[in-house]
Amino acid sequence: MAAMDEAKQSGLAAGLRDGLGPGTGLEGKGSVCHECGGFFAGTVSTRGGTTSLKLVNTGKTALYHHKITSPSNESTNEPSIKRNKSLDKLAPALDFLPIETESEGGVKGYTSEELVALEAYRAQYANYRLRESDGAHGERPSANPHVRGSLHEHEAKELDQLRHELALAEARIATLEKMEQGEAKNFNTPDCDLSESQLLGRQMCREETQRRAALRLARVTSAQSDVASKVGRGSVEGSSYNFTTGKPVKTEVIVARGVVSSPMLASFEIIPMASASSPLFVFTDETVNGLYGDAFVQGFEDMGYVIHKIVLPDGEDAKTLEVYAKLADHVLSIGIDKSTVLISLGGGAVANVCGFIASTLHRGIGLIHFPTTLLAQCDASISHKQAVNAPHGKNLVGSYYAPIRIIVDTDVLQTLEDWLLPDGMGEIVKHALCQDV
Repeated sequence: MAAMDEAKQSGLAAGLRDGLGPGTGLEGKGSVCHECGGFFAGTVSTRGGTTSLKLVNTGKTALYHHKITSPSNESTNEPSIKRNKSLDKLAPALDFLPIETESEGGVKGYTSEELVALEAYRAQYANYRLRESDGAHGERPSANPHVRGSLHEHEAKELDQLRHELALAEARIATLEKMEQGEAKNFNTPDCDLSESQLLGRQMCREETQRRAALRLARVTSAQSDVASKVGRGSVEGSSYNFTTGKPVKTEVIVARGVVSSPMLASFEIIPMASASSPLFVFTDETVNGLYGDAFVQGFEDMGYVIHKIVLPDGEDAKTLEVYAKLADHVLSIGIDKSTVLISLGGGAVANVCGFIASTLHRGIGLIHFPTTLLAQCDASISHKQAVNAPHGKNLVGSYYAPIRIIVDTDVLQTLEDWLLPDGMGEIVKHALCQDV
């Protein structure tokens, strides 16, 4: 390939520097050819260690095989062209017109048409960057799906695998957190389930609690004696009065078979007639809902009641202040009145949550229990104790509130797991022994 004329090289380098000069947004871009010393702003390809610089001319293409370097790092021998992405995605580069020469070999330089074309190119680029850009960093989104908005096949597979591993990790974290919370809430572990060292620690805690209570009582008694010795009997007199509010509350307990699966067949009143036109709410848990929930709610709807079903988590997970606040807000959002009745269909946890909500909304609304475990039938539903757990212990937030009636359906015990029956039988024996004392 013939070497470029020195004067022609200088003219080309000067022209390209003008095209890459201040105000174009391309300051310092391009490459320097070691052999000719000129600035280059075309395309580059490398094969077999040889770097080809391609300048696109009008009607023909010329290839110059030179070693190149970036202007900022001319000492390296490796090809390093810093391409302008916005320039590449804007449009094909401006076709530089060949430099005309005189017959004697002198350089004539750029023509006026070439200068106008160069200025037009600068204006087009500036307008694109300032007004028409709609991609990141002023780059126009590419039409190639592999450039923007999609991944290669191996990258997509890797992303799917990572997402799957992340989902498994999140599920494992949720399980461990649930186990941790469950252990934290287990404040009533029986002594028989504790080791010797744990029993000793529990006994020491109990003794320390009693000692501190005695110290507080002694401190108050001593302070009162000291005040009495200095002041004598107090001179401020007071009058005492007593009064009783409300009337005695009667809770009706009805034992019947088959009423849970078919409440419309009951020969007795379940919902008071005063609440017939009010919204009703059924609270149940996931297990009982799968066994009786749909048939139970459908039975009341067939009798013309407007009823809403709320499904709680199984067990102690439902007895939290967070669940209570969420359920109370949900019930109020649907709408209730003073005649609204809340119905619990489940074990002791469901009865506690439903009862505590009923005792607090509108300062107390109607409550009916349908206990589905033996322990709830003989203890939780009839004790009038409604409570939820707090971070500091079990059943620390609650109230005493009497339900309108308790309906015990012994048929539901057929679906109760065998290991739950001894809990209820133990409570029955306890009540019998206490009543004989």
